[in-house]
Amino acid sequence: MATQDIANRRVQTQTKNPTRTRDARMAQTALLYILPAFLAMALITFWPLIFQFWMSFTNYSNRNLRTDNLLLQMVGSFTGNPATYNSPEFLGLANYTGILFGELARVLSGFDFWRILLFNLVWTVVNLVFHVAIGVAIAILLNQDKLKFKRLYRALYIIPWAMPALVSAMVWRNMFDDQSGAVNQLMGAFGLADGTRWLQQVDAPFPWLPPFIQVPAGANPFLILFVFLLLLIAPYFLAWVRERWLKFTIVWIIGLQLFFWFALTPLLNLFAGASGQTIRLGLGELFPLAVCRRGITD
Repeated sequence: MATQDIANRRVQTQTKNPTRTRDARMAQTALLYILPAFLAMALITFWPLIFQFWMSFTNYSNRNLRTDNLLLQMVGSFTGNPATYNSPEFLGLANYTGILFGELARVLSGFDFWRILLFNLVWTVVNLVFHVAIGVAIAILLNQDKLKFKRLYRALYIIPWAMPALVSAMVWRNMFDDQSGAVNQLMGAFGLADGTRWLQQVDAPFPWLPPFIQVPAGANPFLILFVFLLLLIAPYFLAWVRERWLKFTIVWIIGLQLFFWFALTPLLNLFAGASGQTIRLGLGELFPLAVCRRGITD
């Protein structure tokens, strides 16, 4: 019996070995095909990312561009021997703290990290909610069998993609003309301000967009507005909130708005000893049409 079991195992091993060998050869072949692309990505993508990450912990400048060995230049920052390969000084987290606490704004005029971060957060949310959702809804609608003139609608949606970039740019420029543009005419039809100079105006065109905050004069309003939006979005990751999203949204928005408009400033004045002056800011102030630096419109 034992001899028969050993014989059966040998047969099974001999049967499986060809399959394993073939799979190993296929894996090696696949890796050989991937290797050139991996080396190219390592050279043009991974290495620059690693180098930039290292630069963020140093005071790297144009004086450090000349070096005989980039790897040893990186090592020189940590070993305390920067002269050999012209290594920059290691600063630790100083660059990151300078960005978070506004010190970089002293070097770069008009730079505000929290404003930029808030803008990217709002852009991402708006893009996901409106751009993707509306695009998917239109695609589903155009795929309905009973929809009349379906081919015409599809052709109309293809026209902007097929149109040359110069023509598209001219169309958009005419749409945003402050005198006869379609955008201002549409806003005027709804009773909104229709004299917005989209291509020249510096001030935000929609300062009345909620939510609104009121903070002491010494605080960064964009940081507070960023916290407001984070608190507004965070509960929707809970299943309990998503099941009651309509009622919760109404109560949650009203509660946050009341707190950030009436209660936040007294609390900050109480704990931080701030002055009585306040800054009022709405989400619409986040979207100016141009950037004004020292009185010059760029």
